[in-house]
Amino acid sequence: MGLPHGWKAKCDELLSLPADNRRHALTILCHNLVWLFSIDEEWVTVALLPAIAREDDDADAFWAGFFWGAKLPQESLFIKLKPALLRLTHRNSETRRRHTEILAGIVLAAWGRKHTGNDTQWIADEELTALLVDADDDFRAQLLWYLKNWIEAPDSNWSETALRLLGQVWPKQIAVKTPRVSAALAELAFAQKERFPLFVQLVLPFVVPIDQDYINLPIHEHREDDLIDKYPEATLSLLHAVLTENVRQWPYGLSELLDRIGKADPKLLTDDRLIRLNRIRASS
Repeated sequence: MGLPHGWKAKCDELLSLPADNRRHALTILCHNLVWLFSIDEEWVTVALLPAIAREDDDADAFWAGFFWGAKLPQESLFIKLKPALLRLTHRNSETRRRHTEILAGIVLAAWGRKHTGNDTQWIADEELTALLVDADDDFRAQLLWYLKNWIEAPDSNWSETALRLLGQVWPKQIAVKTPRVSAALAELAFAQKERFPLFVQLVLPFVVPIDQDYINLPIHEHREDDLIDKYPEATLSLLHAVLTENVRQWPYGLSELLDRIGKADPKLLTDDRLIRLNRIRASS
C-alpha cells in the first residue's frame, strides 16, 4: 500500500529544513506516527525513527509528537521504539518529566501485553522492575494511578495482572519506598473491594509512613460493602503502616475511622497496633 510518493516527497522536504522548522514538522508527523506506520512502515522507519537514536532537540520533537498522540503503538512499531522508550524512562530529563503521564501508561500497557505467537511480554518483568527503580516518584505514582483505574474498568482483567505486578515485579529497594508512592499503593489497595485484604498483604512490604499532603483514604464511606467495616483487621494493618507519629499529619476524620475499626471487631481493641494509634491520637 504505502503513502503517496508526492506526499512523502513533501514531507521529506519539510524534514530537511533547518533547526526548528524541521522539528515542528517532525512533531506534527509523529503525532500521527501509529497511523503513518500502519500505512507505510518503510518510510516511517527511514524518515522519522532515526530521530530517537539521538538525545537532542530532534529526539525531543519526536517524543513531543508521539506522546501528544497518546496511543499504544502496534506491536511491530513498539518493537522498534522499545529501546528508546526504555532509555527515556531512565533519563532524568525535562523530556521525560514532561511526558511522564503518557509514558507511564504506555509502559504499563506494554508490560501487560504479550507478543503474537509466543508467551513473552512486550516489556519483561525484570525490565519493568529495573525502570521502576531508576524512575522517580512521578512515574511510579502515575503508573499506579493507571493500574487502579484500569482495574476499575468494566470487564477488566487488570486485577489479576496487578497481583503479579505487586507480588513479583514491584521493586523492594528502599529508595522506592517513599511517602508519595506509599500513598498511591494505599489508595490502590482501598479501591479493591473484596480483594482488599489480599492487596493489603501485597503492598505492606512497600509502604512507609505518609504525610498529609499525599494521603487520601475512604474515611467517610458508609455503605453495606464498606471496606473498613467489612475488613477492619486489614484496614488496621494498612493504617498502622502508613500513619506517622505526628497526629497533625493524619487525614481529617481518621479518629472516627479508628473508632469504627474497634466497633467492627471488638477483639482489635486489644491489638497493639490499634492501641498505639489510639495512644498517638490521645497525645495530640
